[in-house]
Parts: sequence; structure tokens; C-alpha cells
Amino acid sequence: EAAHPEALTEGTRAQIAEGFAIPAAWHLRARQFRRHLRDRLDGVLGDADALVLPTAPTTAPSAVPEVGSGDDLVQMLCAAPFNMTGQPALSLPLPRVGPCPAGLQLAGRRGGEAPLLALAAAVESALGARD
Repeated sequence: EAAHPEALTEGTRAQIAEGFAIPAAWHLRARQFRRHLRDRLDGVLGDADALVLPTAPTTAPSAVPEVGSGDDLVQMLCAAPFNMTGQPALSLPLPRVGPCPAGLQLAGRRGGEAPLLALAAAVESALGARD
């Protein structure tokens, strides 16, 4: 919060400072890329109810990665496209097959939150009990 920067973590304050250092032209290019990606994902989804993919490319890390370390970015790779484009997405926990949890991500069409939630409920039921 701008009025109370001391309430933010050091990592968050650093990310905000980095954001202010980005040239306006880069911001405009990023907006163009976001529109391009949104249109491509709209086409990929077509008439499908959802895309099914991992929540993250690996199981959960054993420790919280440091912001800006690169490890924090790896964990966001699968969710980032939907965060950028506005397609609704959610993550369901999968039954454990090892010591660390993993998730199954469902991503739907823009404006399709209700069908996505219904699909998620069906998938969750099919997965059965989880720990």
C-alpha cells in the first residue's frame, strides 16, 4: 500500500521499485503480447470446456523460493498465461504420490467461470479422497 510501504515485505517493495523502472514502451509491448496471447488461448479453447494441465511444472518446493531467485518464476509458469489473459483457472490438489503435493490446473474460456467450477467439482469428485 502506497500510504504504508512499511507494511509490505522487502521483496514486495523491491518488485514494485523494479516495476517503476520499466520503460513505458515495454509496457505497451507487453499489453500487445497479452492481447495476442489472449486471442491464441481463445482459439485453443474453441468449444472445449477447459484445458487441463499441471498447476506448476514441479511438485511444491520444500522451502519458499526467494523472490527474484528464478525458482519463484518456475513455479508460476503454468498459471502465468491465464493470469495475463483473463481466462478463469483453478487448481485442484492431487492425491500425493510422494512427499510433496502437486496440483491439477483447469483453465476455461473467458467468462466461463460457472462451467469451469462445475467441471472442477466433477474432477474433484472423481479424484476421491485426498490427504
